[in-house]
Amino acid sequence: MNARDVMTRPAYTCRLDTTLDEASRFMDENACGTLIVLDGAGRLAGILTDRDLALTIGRTESRPSDVSVVGAMTRNVHTCSPNDDLSVALERMSDAKVRRLPAVDAGGNVQGMLSIDDIVLWGLGHYGVKKKLLVNALRSICASQNPMFETEAVEVCPVTVDLQEFNSAPDDRLR
Repeated sequence: MNARDVMTRPAYTCRLDTTLDEASRFMDENACGTLIVLDGAGRLAGILTDRDLALTIGRTESRPSDVSVVGAMTRNVHTCSPNDDLSVALERMSDAKVRRLPAVDAGGNVQGMLSIDDIVLWGLGHYGVKKKLLVNALRSICASQNPMFETEAVEVCPVTVDLQEFNSAPDDRLR
């Protein structure tokens, strides 16, 4: 099974000069979390995720209508070919620790978007990827976001409360 068999097409796209408020509304209206950013020639220039959008808005004092996608997008984009076998595309996701790959043809034209969701929903089975490969890829992708085995429990706010004193406190002490 190839990427073309399960990828979303057409891919949702925007231009470099699209503002963040426009991109946000488009994502909301189309229930998508990623836009492929195209340059003036209609070629892949970057990718904008809802996370990129949120972090950029949080970092700036400018209004989202005054900030263009070019300032928020990820430029180093990992891609696949529509003809790539799903196992090859999944390994690329795993190695790059990304959940989505724009599918680009030999001419550099965007043909669609392959997501880990597409593979989970449509790419398992006899002609698709093996569950073990999928699980290993998900572990790799998720571990880059949340290295749970390298963290230790931290006591955030040690508080001791004397419940007898609290329960006998007059109401004005609780205001």
